[in-house]
Amino acid sequence: MPKTIAIIGMGRSGTTWMTRALSGRDVFLGVINDRFENIEVRKINDAIFSKYFHVKRGILPYGNPKDIESIKRSMISGDYVDSINNVFKNHIFSALDNKYWIFKDPKTILLSGLWLSKVDICVGLIRRPWEVCESYVFHKFISGSRPASIVEDYWLIFNKILFEFVTSGQKETYIVDFNGDVESQFKKVVFKLGLERKQSRYEINQKHINKEVSSSVRKESIILYDKLKEMVIK
Repeated sequence: MPKTIAIIGMGRSGTTWMTRALSGRDVFLGVINDRFENIEVRKINDAIFSKYFHVKRGILPYGNPKDIESIKRSMISGDYVDSINNVFKNHIFSALDNKYWIFKDPKTILLSGLWLSKVDICVGLIRRPWEVCESYVFHKFISGSRPASIVEDYWLIFNKILFEFVTSGQKETYIVDFNGDVESQFKKVVFKLGLERKQSRYEINQKHINKEVSSSVRKESIILYDKLKEMVIK
């Protein structure tokens, strides 16, 4: 029976790179979009976010941060439980000739209670908060009067949940720092998973690699990022 791996982390943190790099022999992805997000997983997550989190495309892509904070620990309507169970059942059946079914959608970590309890392994990606903010703003994923501040709100929520999930010890989880030696970390993940990948095979886009701490980034974000770095795969 194939095991299930969830690639988790906020967008612009390297989740697409990791999913693409792990794809290939012994790995089933299912039907994916150009960002390597599983179409069925994305469809369910989008429906939940549209219903509960007041998503506004281009302004609040993950909804109102206050809504996420208040709802994240609650079990979303049981209407979606059967759909999620079917996604797992169908993909695991389709992946029978593979070692793993791997899926990725950034919203998964925000709905960890619905998804991550069912997976076997998680691979979490982290990245400097100011770089994530710069990347979102540069690509115009968020507009409005204070886009960088909204992105940092999201960064804190995503990564607080990731930190809590890892420290809870619920699942076998490997953390990769997109700002670290990604090839070395990738090889360690591959070794842990028992896959035959010698290198990631894909170039990292260095356009938004900024080692200088932005003066606008909150101290809370820097402290959290430092804590997560201590969890990086050894």
